[in-house]
Amino acid sequence: MKISNTASYFSNERKARGISQAKIARHLGYSSGQYISNFERGDCPLPLYKLFKACRFMRIDPNRLRACLLADFAEDRDSKFR
Repeated sequence: MKISNTASYFSNERKARGISQAKIARHLGYSSGQYISNFERGDCPLPLYKLFKACRFMRIDPNRLRACLLADFAEDRDSKFR
C-alpha cells in the first residue's frame, strides 16, 4: 500500500518541529534515522504502534494522522478497483 499522504504529513510535521530523523528513530528504538528516511520517502511502512508513539513524541494530532492513513487506504483501494 502506498503511504504518500501519511509519510508527507509525518515528514512535514517533523521538520516544522525541528526534530531530526535520527532523534525520532532513537525514540522508536531504531539505531539510525535511515528507517525514518525510508518511511518518509514512502519506501516502507512504519508499524502503527510506532507511528502513534512518534505522534505523541512530536505532539502532533493523532486524528490528522489517522485521516492521512485512511486517505492512503482509500487511494490504494480505489486504484485496485479501476
